[in-house]
Amino acid sequence: MGQYWYLLNLDRRERAYGDKLGEWLPLGDYTWLEQRLRIPQLSLHIDRWIAHGKCARQRGSLLKLPNEVIDMVFTELRLEDSVSILCLAATCKELLLLGKPHVYQVMRRACQSWGYCRIICVGDYCYGIEDADLPPGLLTVEEKKAIEDMYGKEDRRSKLYGFAAATFSSDEIAFDSPLNSVLVCSPQFRRLLYSRSATEQHDLRMIRKLMTPAYEEGPTVLYNVSKGECVRRDALDLPGDISLGLVLLSQVCWSHDSSCSLRIDEDFAEKLVQGRWAGDRFCITTESTMPELPGGAEWKDVTREVHELLCHLYYNEIAPDI
Repeated sequence: MGQYWYLLNLDRRERAYGDKLGEWLPLGDYTWLEQRLRIPQLSLHIDRWIAHGKCARQRGSLLKLPNEVIDMVFTELRLEDSVSILCLAATCKELLLLGKPHVYQVMRRACQSWGYCRIICVGDYCYGIEDADLPPGLLTVEEKKAIEDMYGKEDRRSKLYGFAAATFSSDEIAFDSPLNSVLVCSPQFRRLLYSRSATEQHDLRMIRKLMTPAYEEGPTVLYNVSKGECVRRDALDLPGDISLGLVLLSQVCWSHDSSCSLRIDEDFAEKLVQGRWAGDRFCITTESTMPELPGGAEWKDVTREVHELLCHLYYNEIAPDI
């Protein structure tokens, strides 16, 4: 029958895919994964709004409160009602300036970032949950206990795969736009969406900008923050539409069985299913904003090391189907 695979974010308890690798790996667009690994920033439009143009005089009593109290209002709303934070921040420049840090937290949470999370693509022929079965140190004590409570210690079924199938989220909204994930169920947003009022349409455009993440410009780099290794996209001799999401996937698969339903040589299949980065933590950013390693250690560029497997995957599986 062949082996089935889940791409897992262990920290967010989210999963994607679930079919044979040959049914989704060569055909997928992994820009969503690349975006999930990037660190979002607020749109530059926000600072431009604050810095330029006239500042309308506000006659309400809210802005007569001390800034510390207004900050407390934003904090309370952030815990209970994300949409109200956006509406309040869009009211005027003063409130946008005061609410900017809270808007960022709402936007970043809505992006459902996978940055700095443990990521593994596990096959259902991977049995057991000990260090001999999985990458050493992959699971926490609490995670092992939860899996053992479900299966029992002696059960040799594909425990991690089955546990993820039963308990991890697979809602596709997790991979949709941050705007949709926060606003789609909001009555306030629906009212703005269908309003013909010029003022409310202006508010809607502003809220869309508040919830549209911006990313650092420049050549992107995939950083393995667990191992201190990195892969530079512009150094890969592959077509430009091959994303760093595919680079990541080629390094995080894990199983005891090399069956992967792909047209690749056995030695490459064994490399693929014993991924050197399986279960590690990652982020994607630019060379100019690379994260710092503990103790001032330097990043190791492993672009050449991953290039051979990527090329074999591309020319044997992806290119023939294009």
